This record gives sequence, structure tokens and C-alpha cells, in this order.
Amino acid sequence: MNEAYFAMRILADEENRKKLLIIILIPILFFIVAMLAASDMGTTAGTAASPLSDQVEKWRPMVSQYCTKYKIPDYVDLALALMQAESSGSEPDPMQAAEGAYGLYCLKTKNNNGGHSHSPNGIPTGHGECSINAGVQELRDALKKADVESPYDIDHIKVAIQGYNYGMDRWISWIKKHGGKYTLALSKEYSDTMMPAGAKGTPNHAEKVMKYYSIATGDSSAEISLLEGNSGLKVVYYNQGDAAWESLPYSTSTIGSSGCGPTSMAICISTLTGKKVTPRQTCEWAGKNGYYIKGSGSLHSVIPGLAKHYNVKCKAIGEDKSQIIKALKTGKLVVALMAPGHFTDNGHFIVLTGIKDGKITVADCGSRNRTKQTWSLDLIVNESNSSASAGGPFWIISK
Repeated sequence: MNEAYFAMRILADEENRKKLLIIILIPILFFIVAMLAASDMGTTAGTAASPLSDQVEKWRPMVSQYCTKYKIPDYVDLALALMQAESSGSEPDPMQAAEGAYGLYCLKTKNNNGGHSHSPNGIPTGHGECSINAGVQELRDALKKADVESPYDIDHIKVAIQGYNYGMDRWISWIKKHGGKYTLALSKEYSDTMMPAGAKGTPNHAEKVMKYYSIATGDSSAEISLLEGNSGLKVVYYNQGDAAWESLPYSTSTIGSSGCGPTSMAICISTLTGKKVTPRQTCEWAGKNGYYIKGSGSLHSVIPGLAKHYNVKCKAIGEDKSQIIKALKTGKLVVALMAPGHFTDNGHFIVLTGIKDGKITVADCGSRNRTKQTWSLDLIVNESNSSASAGGPFWIISK
């Protein structure tokens, strides 16, 4: 009887151990599945910009007014980020512009006799608008001298912003001779060797400003990778579901929901031009120019439209397999519009990037998992949208 009892007890303990193991494993498995799903959608932990203070935000209407006046209307957020780093928006000189080229001019007297001086806080209390008038002009000049192309041209913007602190001409001339891009190490070298004793400036000024510039923090947090294409091509990969831009607007939708066409073109443009053009930029341009139709998605003409805007070549080839193969073998990219099948339940743009072991490699901005696989050209063509407009469903994109 004792032996039977102990045998039953052992069996019961074994069952309890199994139940306990299952209880422990279930949440672990759920966690792993969730992580894999997030990886497939390309979500990353984005770094949000530090918020602007209320004191800075109160100047927004006036900063916007002067940015428009001086023809840099797209740089309001940058000007406010600069103000935040310079003074947190406080009077008497929120842009810390008194020592700059425009600091002496007084809007109240409409001349240089308004009590301003070329010294720290040399703009009198109550003359905050004078500071903004002067600071925005300084920013405009810095952007021009640093060859900034757009609000997303972060490398050149950093050069411009550091010039706002050091004084532009000498700094920008020097940095162009040292690679043309801001780094903290180069900025420190400039401060140590080129700035006078007692006035070394702030070498990390650009970094301080970028903390408050939402475009910089958003795009810099994106998970961007390089894929192998043919002829040594390094393909820049973006995922439309990246946390850096997933929830940003694409016309009346979002990049994550509907931005596959512009995101696919961002992949092509960045790869072929060597310039960082993100889904944020391509979706913004496409949305503003009417390429998104509510309830339907992107017009198919968004592909040649973006190609023209960013000065890359686009050739519509219908469903011509031979042209697809020839293009991929010569280091070109091919945008494909897919119908329901392996790539989508509705409609979806992808990029064909090369040929590997007789199969097609892709950059699918909707799935990192599908991007890792190779695909039969027959399957891709068979599942493409044969009723595509604008010469699709395949477009060759090249320099």
C-alpha cells in the first residue's frame, strides 16, 4: 500500500511539474511571438524630440511670420529648436542674435539707433521681435552657406546650426575642407585651433539644438539597413512601419497604413542618389501633390511623379520579364505593384533589388521577413497588378 501511495504521489508531482512548466512557458512564448511580429513590421523604439517650453511656443506665430518673410517657411521648427537651445525663449534676446550681423537693427526705430549693441543680450527688454527678425535672417544665411537642401538634410543643418554659434563664414569654409559634415570631434578641433582664447564657442551646440528638432530625432531613430543588389549595389532599406514615421500623415492616411508607394521610392532614391531621402519626405511630397486618394491609396503615377521630382529616371515596362531581368542585372531597381497574393491582401508596392541563385531579391517596405526571402520571377509577375495604370505594374528606376 505504501509503495502504491508513493507511486501515485510521484505521478502527481510529475503532473504538477508539467503544469507549472506550461504556466511558465506560455507568457514566454507570447512574448517571443510579439517580438517576432514587431520585427516583421519593422517597428523600432523611436526617440522623440525633447518638448519645446511654453516660453518658446509662445513665439511660434512670430517665428513663422519671419520665416515666411525671409523665404524659409519650412524651417519654423528648426528656428524654434534653435531658440530653445539658445535661451529657452526668454527675453530680452530669445534668439541670442544681438552679436550677429543683423543684431543692431531695431524694428521700433527702423534703424540702428534703437539701443541695441553687439554684446550678449544686447537687444533691450521688450524688443523680442527684433531678436527674432535678426535671428531668422542669421538662420537663413547659415542654411544657404551650408548648402542645406531641405528640412530633412540633417548633416548640412548641423553645419549651419554650429555656424550660428561660431560665426558662419570661417566655420563653414573650414568644415567644407574637412569633409563637409558636422561631428563633435571636428567641432572641438575647430574650437581648439580656430577660435580665439576666451571665446571658444560651444562645440556641441548643433547637438543641443537637434535634441529639440523633431525631424532630426525622428529620422535618426529609424532602423535603416543595407541590402545586397546586383553589380555591387547597396540598397537602402526603409520599412513603412518604422516607429520613426509609421503614424505620420500621408495625406488623409498614415505612412504605416498607406505609404508603401512613396516608401518604395524612398528606397530607390536613397540607393541611387546617395542622398538620405526618407519615407517622411516622399510621403509628404506625394500627399501635398495629390497622389493619395482617400479610400483607394496611392495613384500609380506616384512612382514616375516621385522619380521626376527627385531627378531619377523611371521607365514603365508593363509586365516585360526580359526588361526586369536586364535591369536587375545592370544594377537598376524595379518598383512592382502587387495584387493580392503572397505580398498583400489588397495592393502593395515593393522594390525588386537583384537576382540571387536564379530568384529575385526584394525590398518589401511592409515586411522585413519577406525582404529576407528570395522569390520566383514568375510568381511576382503573376501576382502583380495587371490592370495598373501609369505604364505599370513594373517601373525601372535608375540614375
